Amino acid sequence: MAVSPAPARSTGLQEVGPNTYAYLQHDGSWGISNAGFLASDDGLLVIDATMVASMAVSFIKEIRP
Repeated sequence: MAVSPAPARSTGLQEVGPNTYAYLQHDGSWGISNAGFLASDDGLLVIDATMVASMAVSFIKEIRP
């Protein structure tokens, strides 16, 4: 069975719907980790978590602005 190559993507935020964001971390394979959040006037609701603290720090830096 042939395996399809992973799509070319970079690590970062991607808006997937109104006020809904995915944070994908890619390493050239199908990915390392992912998380997401919903934004509202009341704040953020973070969904899931990254695998290790250093990845969480990168995620937090992306969502702060």
